[in-house]
Amino acid sequence: MSKPLKMIRKHHISPDHQEQFINFLLRLHVDDPDLHAILKEKAQGYLCNSLTQIADQNTLTNPSFWFVNSGMVICIMTDYKKVKVTTLTFKAGDVAMIPQGMAARGMFQYYLLACPNTHLMGFNRNDLNGLCAQYPDLKDLYNKVLKMQIDKFKEHAELGVLEAKARIQRFFQLYPEVEGPDKAVDLRNKYQGSYLGLNRTYFSRMLATIKNDKTES
Repeated sequence: MSKPLKMIRKHHISPDHQEQFINFLLRLHVDDPDLHAILKEKAQGYLCNSLTQIADQNTLTNPSFWFVNSGMVICIMTDYKKVKVTTLTFKAGDVAMIPQGMAARGMFQYYLLACPNTHLMGFNRNDLNGLCAQYPDLKDLYNKVLKMQIDKFKEHAELGVLEAKARIQRFFQLYPEVEGPDKAVDLRNKYQGSYLGLNRTYFSRMLATIKNDKTES
């Protein structure tokens, strides 16, 4: 029996997912209908049916810009000691990208993982670069996405200054879809703990404490 594919290229992107992406553009004041049309044409639809690596910094062109329709994408950093750390989380409605500046300087190694049942719209970097001269809004969009990524790093840093219990509680406020046994997004505890700077054992212990607190209240 053949193994199921981890990432399936979809031949059709649903109208709901296309509308979700256009609404994202409109929120960023990218409102050129011609640009909307060509981005919809260039988009490649994907479904990840298990935990899947979708990009690394050595393959930045195919695709490199991922709009998350549903599910979640996380960014893993490998440091000079080969230690892997979850550094960024991208939920539905976010754009997932490899951190450009640090990756380009070779300080760390980065790759993106999609959680099971994640739907994505992928865009090839070369396609986008070729459109920039014709559509100035596209360069503006790219800069805004980079700003959003910087905000993701700030969010991560702000969590890091909280004590462990408060850190976890704040994380679940930001990402309620990954909390509990019936969570909508299957983000494994080891990645949650890594993002929060907590080892797996301590993270599990703190989850039990938080659960008991809720039961008693």
